Amino acid sequence: MGKKQGDTTGSHIQKVGRGLLRIGLLEWVVGLHLLVFIFRLSHAADTQGAKPYLWKMWAVLLLLSISTFAYRRFFEGRIRFRLLHQATVVSCVFIPFFMLQKMIPIINPVEVDAKLSAIDHALVGMDASVWLEQFATTFTSAWFAVSYFGYYIVGGSFILGMMFFCRRQDRLMEFGLMLLAAACIADITYTFVPARGPYHYLASVFKGKLPGETVVPFVHQFIKNGPLRDVFPSMHTCLPLSMFLFSSRYFPKAGFAIGLWIPHIILSTMFLRYHYLIDVLAGIILALTLFALARPAIRGYQSLRRKYGVDASP
Repeated sequence: MGKKQGDTTGSHIQKVGRGLLRIGLLEWVVGLHLLVFIFRLSHAADTQGAKPYLWKMWAVLLLLSISTFAYRRFFEGRIRFRLLHQATVVSCVFIPFFMLQKMIPIINPVEVDAKLSAIDHALVGMDASVWLEQFATTFTSAWFAVSYFGYYIVGGSFILGMMFFCRRQDRLMEFGLMLLAAACIADITYTFVPARGPYHYLASVFKGKLPGETVVPFVHQFIKNGPLRDVFPSMHTCLPLSMFLFSSRYFPKAGFAIGLWIPHIILSTMFLRYHYLIDVLAGIILALTLFALARPAIRGYQSLRRKYGVDASP
């Protein structure tokens, strides 16, 4: 009798284990990032202010769970449902991002610009944004503003192109893991290292505003709609570099084109006074780390699935 119960229990455990392995690695990453937000909001000093966002995070986690269960259980392999599920997973990263402007002060109201600026001084003896001011003209300001805003156009186009036209699921998941894991890590980090950047913190140090009456003010106004305290790490450095590294591996021509843009967008983050040098370095390190880990992680996870007889796409 005891042996039969033990066999039944073991069978149930294996069944649950195989069910959990059907969940994709990227889905685990996004779900974990939502759980961290829930934990941070649950322990926020402003409990009343955190409450509505806490419920929203639970709702987003529920959305991710329902989409993952439905796709993995009933619709896996069907292109339309795959696109719908992938869009849902991406949305579960972007929804918290668009709430960061309100959530960060609730979770952690202490801004650390002084510490980031001090690190820059320890590294290079100055603030990069202040040093770059000497090169500010109407042309250079517009040039770097366009380069900076290109992040949204080039990045969005690249992501949509991969979702709709990439036929290799392993490559698509490698790309998705690199970008979305970076976004998840960055969003969580912003709650631990909230800062407004040189534009705000060093405002009294700059000689004046950047020249330009159209492009630069437009970008400044556009940025005000974002989280505002999202400088460390610099995602304007991390994501373009990630796209460059991924493209260079699989699509060399696209990688070459993105590579021409990389120096401009990285410099623009400091020229436009949005990031400290340490933010940029952190973005570079994050991109290189995820580039090195993404492909082995996916292959290792797929190997684990095969070991336990789980046939599922990455």
